[in-house]
Amino acid sequence: MVAKAIAYANNDVVQIGWSVDAKIPGCLGFAISRLPAEADTPETPLTSHIGFDDADPKKWITKPTSIQPIAAFRWRDLAPERGKPVRYKIVAMQGPPENPQPVPGFKPLITPAVTATETYGNIRVYFNRGILSTQHLSRALIGEGKQPSPAALDPHIRASGDKIRLALTGQLLEGLTSVMRRAEKEGGKCYASLYELTDAELIQHLVDLPNLEIVLSNNGTGDKGEPYDKGNADAAEKLKDKPLTRRYMPKGQIGHNKFMVYVGPDGEPKAVLTGSTNWTSTGLCTQSNNCMVIESPALAKQYLAYWHDLKKDAEAAGIPPEPAPMSAIQGAKLRGDDANARDTIDIPGGPTARVWFSPNTPGKLGKKPKLPPDLKELFAHCDAAEQAVLFLCFQPGGAGSEIATIVKHMSGVSEKKPGLLVRGVISDQAEAEEFMKFRDPDEDADVIAPAAILDGFAAWEKEFYKFGNAIVHDKIVVIDPFSPEKCVVATGSHNLGYRASHNNDENMLILKGDRRIAQAYATHAFDIYNHYRWRYYQMQKAQRLARAAWEADGAVKERKKNFPPAKFFHQVVSWKHNEPNDSWQDRYFDPSTMASLERLFWVSEGEPLPARKPKRAIVKRRGSVFAPGDGTPAPAPPASDAPKKKKKKAAKKKTSKKKAVKKSTTKKKAKKKVAKKKAPKKKKKAAKKRVKKKAVRARR
Repeated sequence: MVAKAIAYANNDVVQIGWSVDAKIPGCLGFAISRLPAEADTPETPLTSHIGFDDADPKKWITKPTSIQPIAAFRWRDLAPERGKPVRYKIVAMQGPPENPQPVPGFKPLITPAVTATETYGNIRVYFNRGILSTQHLSRALIGEGKQPSPAALDPHIRASGDKIRLALTGQLLEGLTSVMRRAEKEGGKCYASLYELTDAELIQHLVDLPNLEIVLSNNGTGDKGEPYDKGNADAAEKLKDKPLTRRYMPKGQIGHNKFMVYVGPDGEPKAVLTGSTNWTSTGLCTQSNNCMVIESPALAKQYLAYWHDLKKDAEAAGIPPEPAPMSAIQGAKLRGDDANARDTIDIPGGPTARVWFSPNTPGKLGKKPKLPPDLKELFAHCDAAEQAVLFLCFQPGGAGSEIATIVKHMSGVSEKKPGLLVRGVISDQAEAEEFMKFRDPDEDADVIAPAAILDGFAAWEKEFYKFGNAIVHDKIVVIDPFSPEKCVVATGSHNLGYRASHNNDENMLILKGDRRIAQAYATHAFDIYNHYRWRYYQMQKAQRLARAAWEADGAVKERKKNFPPAKFFHQVVSWKHNEPNDSWQDRYFDPSTMASLERLFWVSEGEPLPARKPKRAIVKRRGSVFAPGDGTPAPAPPASDAPKKKKKKAAKKKTSKKKAVKKSTTKKKAKKKVAKKKAPKKKKKAAKKRVKKKAVRARR
């Protein structure tokens, strides 16, 4: 592969990737600058906080990458001007570290033009900036004299127009309100189906909307003595003069939709908004989320029909005058209708679209559930992946459970296709660790959980990473994003596990064949993954040290709080600044590393990646979450004649040893033989039981 650079964008960030054939001697890193699409000037240098020594934490200053070169083959532009096509120039830099200079003879790499935008033909895609574990947020709160924490952040995310709220929300708020603003302007009508509705600004938009009908689920099931539907009570009161249909779900079921259909003044459906974002301040600000607006009368018609089905189902079940669970909700007709696949729709100038609605199974989740039809289609797309599968999800299931989720399914796909690049982030750390437990060294796969810098070090301030349970709240799967025909994006409200299909009101939208949208979602997925990756690895190390210290103290449950991982974080930090030499490149040209394959991935344009080559031979494959390794040795590489001869000698020696022992054990065996004949069935049952227990342990 020749030296190459390329850039991909969504509405909020540009991912820049580049590659060269071999390590560049003396290269300390790369300087990156932004160029106009059709001119070489002016150059706007991208910046970095990371230099070659420990910086003063009080002087957290960004510097141009020509002074602090990027020691990587990928970088992000977090401040692109929306709607303006740009290119990026990448220059290899050498020493001295205090005054880096371009590497002689290295021709700068320049990417093709790329535009940061939310608009892709008839589809608009929006992502927020809901990552809390950033130095920017920590320093903003510290600047107010507060420690970075949910309590310090809370008043900011609740206040409309607040600077921090706007920074975290990004363009997502614009996307969520765009359909309502259109209805106000054109005199149309909106039909909404929502789960959590607590954000004051969004509630007011709904109240001010002249023509609105809304299906609203309960938010809260009365746990811990709290009133049933406590979360949505305020919104319901403010919307009481609107046509409002309540879906009060029993515990274990949720009305999880977050969609809105726009119907024009002529009474015809025009567009639909869907995605992962709950209409709450946390959904806007403290979780990673997305939304999409599709201009398609045909698709909008399908969503509107489902909206009416939800309304009729609630009315048939009997809506109580006061909030209380409706035992007859999600009746047989709704379930039967949702089990039928909707027609695939061609979006003009864009992808094909197929929507699945939930619940789409005969009943709620049981002990031996069958694969739901929506997940059957999604998993088939994953099975057919040729280059990459990226995913972001909240809590689709749980570690140790035998109920399938996107994470568990991808464990099996990765085992069968170890050359497939798999990257995922899930809010549930236990399920991320379960995936990694079964990953073999030749698999190009990594699944992580959100994390933060738990304690300050060098120039870095302490961070926090969660505000409640949801951290990564996207429900997206991106398959082969660089393939013009085979690229797939799955989005919507569906949590990507069996429970969502069996127990919840959901929608899952599968788009195929539009690289622009696939690359926008891939850019978002890698943005989240790359932010958390290093933090997660360090947090795991600190957690292990904390647990070891607690166990050494006697493992008393009441004293575990005395051993927080943050207390050990400074001991495990493996990196503080860039090294003033070219050693950073080594991992990018080591075929056993994921870094090497990621370098190739970004410039591949969909071509298959080379196989990952583990440093040591795999003796036994680990299998996957649902198919643990049975101890079968992995295929060994061809051996030379010398080792083969040694193995034969060893075998002869072993045989002669067996012969020597045989005589002394003959009598003992004869005595045991009778006992064995008496209870052969009992022994077989015990053996089967041991095998079964071993498999269950492996799954857990």
